[in-house]
Amino acid sequence: MISRRHSRRAFTLIELLVVIAIIAILIGLLLPAVQKVRAAAARMQCTNNLKQIGLATHSYTDANNHLPVMYSPRGVAGTAGSPRASLHFFLLPYIEQNNLYTQTIDVCNGGTGNTVGQTVVKTYLCPSDASPNYPLCYDTSVMSNRPSPGWGATNYPGNISIFRAPNGPAPWNNPPSTVMTAMPDGTSNTVMFCERYAYDGPPGGGVDIIWALHPDLQQWSMLDIPDFASDITGMTGAWNGNTYGGGGYGGGTSGVAAAANGIQGNAPFGNCNSAQVQALHTGVMNVSLGDASVRGVSSGLSTTTWVEACNPSDGVPLGSDW
Repeated sequence: MISRRHSRRAFTLIELLVVIAIIAILIGLLLPAVQKVRAAAARMQCTNNLKQIGLATHSYTDANNHLPVMYSPRGVAGTAGSPRASLHFFLLPYIEQNNLYTQTIDVCNGGTGNTVGQTVVKTYLCPSDASPNYPLCYDTSVMSNRPSPGWGATNYPGNISIFRAPNGPAPWNNPPSTVMTAMPDGTSNTVMFCERYAYDGPPGGGVDIIWALHPDLQQWSMLDIPDFASDITGMTGAWNGNTYGGGGYGGGTSGVAAAANGIQGNAPFGNCNSAQVQALHTGVMNVSLGDASVRGVSSGLSTTTWVEACNPSDGVPLGSDW
């Protein structure tokens, strides 16, 4: 019996190139879809973070009968139960971070021993931020007080015209308010928290947004503290020798950003304006409102409407572009 062996014809070079080209086309078609899915997932996570922060603010208020303050009173370093700390520190027990909350009596303490200030809190971070060294900040203005390897960052500054800061410059030193008295324009019409890059400039010249930072720790400027909209009620003055207002950032504003400077959209790293908040999602900035709801605000929102949304007590209806 004669056996016949059939040889298999190999692919030609042209056929291989055609297959590779087809695969490349399919990848090119799928990649934008994958990127859109990832962007949508990041925005959803960001929305959930802001929702948790908003609910934590209300939980704190229910437990203490007043809103948390943006910054604790100064001059209480080393006093148990009265740490120099930011609003974000006082919200820790209400975002399942009570163990972190009980570790310190002075978040303002610098150096390598400040484990609280160095801690990365995921709830305070937007997954769409592409800042270098994120989620740690290497703040240069704090100088020798900088902990190593860096400070924990945040993308969600608080509206200081709502939370205020006892013992700060007037009119910051109002006593803590209830939700209703702090936002007479209505909780659903007032922005409590918004978004911005955690680090928005080149090394040594940028601004780090640090969740635990208190003004007492800042030696040279007030730009790294996690607040915005201090221009709403004319908040100017000095804290620990550092001036709020009159600086080169936002024309007489403090801290992070002035409401009057509006929203910066689609800003690449190194080209951010420290006097503005930024939209971290394509064309959209997530905000947490006074009722703890979260909504997406267009990065093209008019500055007038943004100022009205940040001002809790101007009595002016929000613009039609809200």
